[in-house]
Amino acid sequence: MVVHESRETEAVETPDDRIAMNAKVLSTESRVSPNSECHGSGK
Repeated sequence: MVVHESRETEAVETPDDRIAMNAKVLSTESRVSPNSECHGSGK
């Protein structure tokens, strides 16, 4: 099951998982505020 796999990955907390989470947050932030997107581009 996908949920089970997700749980296992969370327990291990692999760097890839962390990056994916960060990317998700950044994506949501940029979507909520256009300013965030501009900032990301500048980076």
